[in-house]
Amino acid sequence: MKKCFGAIAIFSLAVASASAFTTDLRGTIEKMDKKVTAAILKHDMKAFETATKSTITSDFKYTEGGRTLTYDQMVKQVKMSFGMLRKVTKCTSTITNLTQKGNEGVATNVHHIEAIIVDKDK
Repeated sequence: MKKCFGAIAIFSLAVASASAFTTDLRGTIEKMDKKVTAAILKHDMKAFETATKSTITSDFKYTEGGRTLTYDQMVKQVKMSFGMLRKVTKCTSTITNLTQKGNEGVATNVHHIEAIIVDKDK
C-alpha cells in the first residue's frame, strides 16, 4: 500500500444560469462541498454525482492539469480515480476564486485529497 497525497482542482465552474443558485454562489458551493467531501470520504460515487448534478449548468467546465472537461467527462475521470483508491483518509475543499455579478458567476474550487492506494505491481 502507498499513501497518495494530491490536490485536485475538482471544480472550475462557469455558471451562467440562475437555476443553480439564487443570490449566493459561495453559499451554494459551500453547501455542495459538504456533500461532496462526505461522498469522497465514503468512496461513494453515487452520492458524489447526486451532490454535484443539481448545481451544474450547461457551461460547466472542469480543469485539471491543463485539460478542460465537461461534467460527464469529469465524472468518468473521478470514477476511474476512485477505482485506484483503497481508502480516502482526508478531503478538504477551498474556494480559491469567486466572481459573481447578478445571476452569473465563475468560481474555482480546489479539493485536497489524501488517500491510500494499492500498488498493483506488488
